[in-house]
This record gives sequence, C-alpha cells and structure tokens, in this order.
Amino acid sequence: MKFDISKPVFSLVLAFLLTATIILSLELLSAQADNATVATSIRASLRSGAAIFPESYDRNLRTGIDTWTDCLVLNIATYGQRDLISALTRSNLVALRTELHPCTDLDAKLGGSLTPAEAKVVDYWRYWWGSAALLNLAIGFFGLALPVYQTTLKAITYAAILLTVCTAFIRYRRAAWPFLPVAVALTFGFSIPLFGQSIAHAPGLIIGMLFLSVYMAAGIDRAPLRWQFVFLFVAGGLGFYFDLFNGDIIATLICFALLRLLSTSASAPPRISWPALLARLPITTAVVHVIAAYVAGAVSMALFRIALRAILIRQDLFAVVSEWLAQLSGYSTANLWADWLSRHTSNKVVASAPLTEKGLSAAILPDWLADTFLHRCCYTATFPYIGELGTVLLFTLCGLIYLAIGIWLLWHRQKFEIALTDRVLSAFLIAFIIPLWYSLFMLHAFMHFWIMGRLLSLFFSLGPSIALIISVNLPPRPVSS
Repeated sequence: MKFDISKPVFSLVLAFLLTATIILSLELLSAQADNATVATSIRASLRSGAAIFPESYDRNLRTGIDTWTDCLVLNIATYGQRDLISALTRSNLVALRTELHPCTDLDAKLGGSLTPAEAKVVDYWRYWWGSAALLNLAIGFFGLALPVYQTTLKAITYAAILLTVCTAFIRYRRAAWPFLPVAVALTFGFSIPLFGQSIAHAPGLIIGMLFLSVYMAAGIDRAPLRWQFVFLFVAGGLGFYFDLFNGDIIATLICFALLRLLSTSASAPPRISWPALLARLPITTAVVHVIAAYVAGAVSMALFRIALRAILIRQDLFAVVSEWLAQLSGYSTANLWADWLSRHTSNKVVASAPLTEKGLSAAILPDWLADTFLHRCCYTATFPYIGELGTVLLFTLCGLIYLAIGIWLLWHRQKFEIALTDRVLSAFLIAFIIPLWYSLFMLHAFMHFWIMGRLLSLFFSLGPSIALIISVNLPPRPVSS
C-alpha cells in the first residue's frame, strides 16, 4: 500500500500553526491589560485580607497549600515590562535578594517600592505561565477582584469535571462506567478543595476538562485520524501552555486515552489495514495515537518557547536549550539518587532556599526516614478527609484489584479473544503512564509532594477502571439447558 506523506505533514503544520496562534494571541492580549489596574486591584485585595497568601505550606481550605506558585503568578502577571519581545519570551518577577518564600513582602513587590539593593529581577522563563496571562485578562479586562476570581476557578473546576462525566455517559452510555473511578479520583483525590482556587494550578485542569468534553460532544473520536491528531495536538499544546509541572497535563492525557479506549466499546473499533501488527491490535493503536498526538503538541510548544527566546532576544540556540534542559534535569530521577547519595547521612530538613537567576533553586530533600514518601504523597496530597489509615486502606484495596486482575489474566490467558486482549493491553498502557512519569521525575515528586502525589489517586483508580473494562467487554456466558 502506497503511503501519502502529504496529509500527515499538512495535519502537523496545521496543528502547530493553530496552537502557536492561540498561545501568541493570549500572550499579546494579556500584555495589553493595564498593569497599574491589575496591580492596584490585587494589592487592594491583599491589604483588605480578602485574599491571603501566607508564607507557609499549611493545609488551609481558604488559601490552599501551594502559595509559593500562586505568589509567583501574581508577581509575573503584574511585572511592568509589556513590550512584544518580553511578552513572548520572558517571565520576569521581582525577588528579594535574601528570599526564602515568594510571598514574602508580596505587596511591596507588586507595588514596585523595593530598591535594587533589596530585590532583583528573575526571569523564570522555563514555563509559558499561561495562568498569569489568564489572571491579567480576568482582572485587567473583565474587572474581577482576586477573591472572586479564585472562587470562580474553584466552581468552574468542579463544573468542568461534572460536564466531562455527564458528556461521557451521554456519549458512551454503558461503556462509560470505567471512566467513573477516574472521575471520582479527580473530584475527591486530586486536591480540588485546595488547588481548585489556585490561580496557578486550576486553569490547566479546567482547560483539559473542557477539551475532553468537546472531544466527546463533537464526535472527534470518530473523525479521520488526521483531524483527531490536529485536535489532540492543540489540546496538548495548550495543556503545556498552562502546565506548571503539577500533574494537570498528565491527568488530562490519561483521561483522553481512557475515553478513546471506551469509545471503541460504544462503537466499532478503528479499522487499520496495515502493518499487520497494528491491524491485530487496532484499539491499542488508537490509544497510542491519542497519546502520541497529545505529547507531540506539548513537546512542540516547549520547543517553540525555546526557539522564540533564541530568535527574539538573539541568544545562541544551543545556550538556550542547555539552560532549559539544565533546569529540567534538576528534577530528574538521576539527580535524586546523586543528591541522596551525597547527603544520606544528614538528618537536617531544609524547607526552602533562596530564589536564584534560574528560578527556584534546588531544594534539599527532607530526611527519608523521618518523613517518608508514602506518608507525604499517599495521604497528604490525595484523601486527607478520610485520615491516613483510611487513605492507605483505600489504596491497598485498589492495589489488590490490580493483583486480582493480574492473576485472573494469567489464569484465563488461553481463553482470551483478541479483542479483549487488545482492550486490556491498552488499559494497562494507560495505567503505566503515571509510573513512567514518576520514574523520570522522582525528585520533582519528592520536592513537590503536595502536587505530584495527586497522581497516585488516578493510578489506583485505574485498577477498578480496568476491572470494569474487562467486565463490560466479556462475552456473555452460554446459558445451560
């Protein structure tokens, strides 16, 4: 069969242009917001006590837990440099020279009253900081007060998850039941009561849920592969635009892949004529296509950010790439073991460190023996409402479901139809995304346990989802006379 490369190339170019146009438009529109108006509105909320951003990591349902990142967003959104080059390539903020937390003297930073001897300008350009652009639009153009904006984000987060679940059941009916455990984990185990009002973290999840609803409502899962690729590429690119390495983009990717799997139960599996291996596993191929398109969009916008910076500020491309990778590698698993081996005899716990020119400096790991990953991630970041023992019990039950599924699959492996094997393989491929993410960025998970621990709720919820997928797709038993 002759392969026509022009259609895939056209789809890739179209998807890239659409994503880049949307992101650049948001950045430039955000730069048009009156900086003085935005800063004055935020400072008024801070001074009145209507908006609170403490210099701590206390679990507080009013202020959330990650005030560190929220204060960075406030700082970046109100920084006065609004020219074209800065809008597209820089994420400047004001930091104290002896700073241990970005919320320290926040009002003075936003007001620009600090002297060069007291503060410095830091370019934290590793992310696009789409949440800062959205904050500028909400306050500068729509006149929302900061507390109203926080409350609105939380309400929209719950509404977006509910809309996604309802759309799934309307679209796929009985086949949508395996999505329910994941939806429950998103609603109750993804720290929405804390992060729902986060001006830094909430927008990414909201955008992801809205894209999922459109994906189902518009029937894009039945569209030709090239148009599916365009949509998923745009979703991944915009997901990266709002992502702050906080798990939102991974949660959205898992939901996209799972819904694509469920769509094959509600309708006929995709028809693939070649090559032979892909033709035998059409459902797994369809799920891989979703993952690949979404990841391609995210990676392309990371490269676009790097290329824009190198071109517009006339910096050496290799130097820009090296700087970006150096910041990213500081969160890798390899760096975790090197850091642990160099300090494994220390019992000191250092909560934070000063802000550097690269953004946040590498935080020192807490003592592994005194404060384990199990306690920090499994309990604190997922289901604190039911207590630590309740959380461990819930995860243990879900883990036993994984074990039972594995034993059942081994026992009945000779009796499987190829269609069921295809579905189970794709389901386990989806569940493998989270362990893969943790294995690549384990240090980041340790340092940001209150954010990254949320992914554990999704991983364990996929156990019941896989059990439901098998149950829904098992052939009916013959009725004995």
